[in-house]
Amino acid sequence: MAAMRRNLDMNYRKYFKAAVCAPAVLLPALLLVDALYFSPALQGGWAQYLQIYVLGFGLAACWAFVPFAWRRIDRRSEPEVLRLAWLAPLMFVPFYAVPWVVYGLAYLATGRVAGLGIMLSWLAYLPYVLVMAYLFSAASVLGYRMIAK
Repeated sequence: MAAMRRNLDMNYRKYFKAAVCAPAVLLPALLLVDALYFSPALQGGWAQYLQIYVLGFGLAACWAFVPFAWRRIDRRSEPEVLRLAWLAPLMFVPFYAVPWVVYGLAYLATGRVAGLGIMLSWLAYLPYVLVMAYLFSAASVLGYRMIAK
């Protein structure tokens, strides 16, 4: 019985680790398909690429959030991980905000006043990010409960 419980513990941890990785893997793949097949080429160079894909869509935040979430999942029981799944979108917010602030500070350091606006631009995207994050969390928890039963 103890071996069976240990195996179930490993399964919920593996499931939620995969759920945390999914946006970090799927989002770049979807953006690459969009960039190659559906959208016109970006005309603004690397700065436009950085602002749209890395900051706006949160690629940097996704990649930074994965190791943080994995460490949190490793130390939790199953009910705590389920609660953590609902709190994950709120814990993601600082990971989303920091790249914007750092990029804005880099702009300011190079003498561009637009950096002040960039440092606060993440607030405009935050409602959309939270809605998508909660939808993904709900799908993850629902999927886990369907598989676990």
